[in-house]
Amino acid sequence: MAYHRHRLGARERGDPAVNRARRVPVQAVRKSGCSLCPAQPGQPCQAQPAGDHLSRWLAAYQAGHISRDELARIFSELVVLTRFQVVPELGAA
Repeated sequence: MAYHRHRLGARERGDPAVNRARRVPVQAVRKSGCSLCPAQPGQPCQAQPAGDHLSRWLAAYQAGHISRDELARIFSELVVLTRFQVVPELGAA
């Protein structure tokens, strides 16, 4: 039986360039408060691990704060898709 060594991706390694790329959209997503919870602008929807509801990401996209590619990257990372789903910050999960 052959064993394959799992290679860590940039996200798993905590690559600073990936962290910066993810931080920009998070700041853009938090320009407005969340419609599902009491999170105010600038605050995450969930403190531990820090993250924001998917609906907040969708609202940021509709408002033009994040690009389609940034939103697509988030969708590719999620297993369950509901508006209540919390998208964790990179490195917080």
